Amino acid sequence: MVKKDKGYQIFANIVMILLCVLAVLPFVLLFMSSVTDEQTLITDGYSFFPKKFSLYAYRYLFTRTSSVIRGYILSIIVTTIGTVLNLLITVLPVLHDAVFGRPGSVLSDVDTNLSHSEHNFCFADSELADECL
Repeated sequence: MVKKDKGYQIFANIVMILLCVLAVLPFVLLFMSSVTDEQTLITDGYSFFPKKFSLYAYRYLFTRTSSVIRGYILSIIVTTIGTVLNLLITVLPVLHDAVFGRPGSVLSDVDTNLSHSEHNFCFADSELADECL
């Protein structure tokens, strides 16, 4: 029984190592592409082992900080506006249903010409619920 547990441990460790490597590899590729010459990227594509190294991307990042900051600010603004609009589009129908579509009462069918005492309000837990339908 101990051998089965040891075999399972080895298998589980191999699977976890593979998953970790697969999770880290995209970041390694991203870093390697950032230190690759731009023309090499265009002609040869992305590679873990670039043919020509260049630190131009980092030089650009540190010398053109205003355009990078402007890009981040624009990205934050677009994300914020999109999130707020998505929340409004999603939440307003839910709130409308919560307020006007309560089970057992139909608020949209209230006749404004009748006085308050003449309205026949029905609730789901009412004993007269069958008569209200």
